[in-house]
Amino acid sequence: MEQGKVRMLANLIELNKIEVKLSKKYYGGISPKFYLRDLTKETLIELSVCETCEDDICVKYYFKDVHIDLNHHYEMVDNYGLSAILQYVRLSELDDFDELFYYDGVLGPLYQKNQTIFKVWAPTALEVMVKVGDLAYTMERKERGVFETTIKGDLENQEYNYLIRHHKSFHETLDPYAYASNANSKSNIVIDVDQINEPLYLEKLPHMKRKTDAIIYELSVRDFTMFSSIKASHPGTFMSLVEENLKTPKGNKAGFDYLVDLGITHVQIMPMYDFATVDELHPTVMYNWGYDPIQYNVPEGSYALNPQDGYSRVKECRHMVSSLHQKGLRVVMDVVYNHMYDYFTSAFERTVPGYYFRKNQYGEMSNGSWCGNDLESRHQMTRRYIKDMCLRWQKLYGVDGFRFDLMGIIDIETLNQVYNQASKIDDSFIVYGEGWNMPTAMSDHEKGMQDNHHKMLNIGFFNDYYRETLKGW
Repeated sequence: MEQGKVRMLANLIELNKIEVKLSKKYYGGISPKFYLRDLTKETLIELSVCETCEDDICVKYYFKDVHIDLNHHYEMVDNYGLSAILQYVRLSELDDFDELFYYDGVLGPLYQKNQTIFKVWAPTALEVMVKVGDLAYTMERKERGVFETTIKGDLENQEYNYLIRHHKSFHETLDPYAYASNANSKSNIVIDVDQINEPLYLEKLPHMKRKTDAIIYELSVRDFTMFSSIKASHPGTFMSLVEENLKTPKGNKAGFDYLVDLGITHVQIMPMYDFATVDELHPTVMYNWGYDPIQYNVPEGSYALNPQDGYSRVKECRHMVSSLHQKGLRVVMDVVYNHMYDYFTSAFERTVPGYYFRKNQYGEMSNGSWCGNDLESRHQMTRRYIKDMCLRWQKLYGVDGFRFDLMGIIDIETLNQVYNQASKIDDSFIVYGEGWNMPTAMSDHEKGMQDNHHKMLNIGFFNDYYRETLKGW
């Protein structure tokens, strides 16, 4: 409660328990009676206070055994007629929140020629709408906090966003499960995923008997073909990364042909998901390697020929992987499931506030990444999201391994599940990452760090002990 501004706040803190805060600047924080107004049924009932406590700012009132239907909207009303919307956001703090609301069904847009189904997991939301073009459609609350609607007609290439209300106002947000986006992550775009069907040539990839046989070359999509002297057709893009017949000024092989001749087995590509700090419409103005995630679920637009076209980045990213596979090269994707560029404006926080990001014992944001936020991978829907996106990148785009950035912020169970999921599809799949002990708000025995390697026998680590020894430090 912000001192001097908010007079009354009402939160559902358990499925049948309400907390009301009254500012001491308003009647000293004292109200002899409270009422629950059901805005859906237009009823008003008096509630009995079961407990109170106070601090320097407000008096807190608690009401137990209250029947709440999450499909309804409510207000708490005090003795003087002051009202406050009953919010559901603090339900995410419950120890059994995952048990109550975990959902394992399909999420995101399901496109068909005659209709598109939209589904988003937002269990603490009061209302959700999907805005397609200039029209907004109300979504219906379904099981376990999933909101769903079906829009008739052909929505291919239509832009959309979700509008989610947790208090008085709707906040516009991206779809965490979208497949495509326009430039600079303004909106998602509906695409027909069945059209993303260029062959992946997995049969051309030699089987790996031992993961340690991997010979890995790391590159940035942008940097690899940006130097003007090699005269790439589209410098810094997915397409030019696999462009053939590029030469240095002295006639030596450059770009893709150079890569093929190196004798490597794997190409580790620095972040190629959608990141925040490069203007996709002016990709040469600002520079970043991409360790600032904004959408894990779609490829980066500055690497596409047309970032405004939803299909461009998706098809071109798959084409890049397909072309590498044709030469027998496997692709490792650099993933950053430890933090977001801006947690407050992220689709995670706007969809289910307080759920996707880790907090310490005092309720403060964990900052083991030194980026202001850490993903809470131990929460079941966060873990599911990481696994779902890893599966998408493996199956839709054809990647053959993951390199995890700051892996010590992610819990061991999540990492093992990612590997097990991937290896069932491809037993040559590799997973490795930075195993430093990061100061995130999680016990050391849970961290995916190199000191816990015995708990992750199929996962590799960048080993700083060898690095420092080789450097003579």
